[in-house]
Amino acid sequence: MKKLHAMTAGLVMLALVAWQAAAQPTTDSLKATKDASITNENAGVPGDRSERNFGDLPYLSIDTQYNGEKSHILMEFDLSTIPADAVIQKAELVMGTPLSPEVGTIASVEVRRLLRNDWVEGGKDRVAEGVSSGASWTARYYKANGAAVAWQLPGALGAEDSAAGDAIKLPGTSATGTLEKGLDVTAHVQAARKAQQKTVGWLLRSTNDQINICRWASREAADKGGPILKVTWAK
Repeated sequence: MKKLHAMTAGLVMLALVAWQAAAQPTTDSLKATKDASITNENAGVPGDRSERNFGDLPYLSIDTQYNGEKSHILMEFDLSTIPADAVIQKAELVMGTPLSPEVGTIASVEVRRLLRNDWVEGGKDRVAEGVSSGASWTARYYKANGAAVAWQLPGALGAEDSAAGDAIKLPGTSATGTLEKGLDVTAHVQAARKAQQKTVGWLLRSTNDQINICRWASREAADKGGPILKVTWAK
């Protein structure tokens, strides 16, 4: 009888150890699969940059210029490495140290989750009709014949483009610091997983009209790392 009790206790202990091991959370650091800046600078006038693509630059820019023109940041991460039945416990978007903090301070930042409409990172300026390239202020991408596949609203601000309802708003006193260390985007990643999306992305924009600019390394800046999504999950 004593041997039976000892064996039972041993099996219970082994089961407990196995359960604890299985329940240990895992944290994955995902690099952006694509990122780019878009701008409405000089839209409709000489020097128009609103149809140019900046996906191959080693930095990402968010700003408000002297005349109120804006630059937004787009990025996307692949969630397919995380098991489909995993429970997302925490997710943080880490932009890293700003590249040029001396050029200005962002007074307020809005971080929106991008929805399912696809966009193309691109890799060269779209400077003439017929040049196939990626996302710009006006388009999600351009076809080979130069025809634009438009955002619902310019700057990816349409309801079908990015989710304003659950946007995270950061004041200037904390925006760059929070984005450097890690912004809690758990709800956004959970929502993307619930919708069975294989990817999740964000739009970062300045929401004030003061002159300001901030730049972070893009994924093309291999030595700086680019945006990281840290996802903690368990099964």
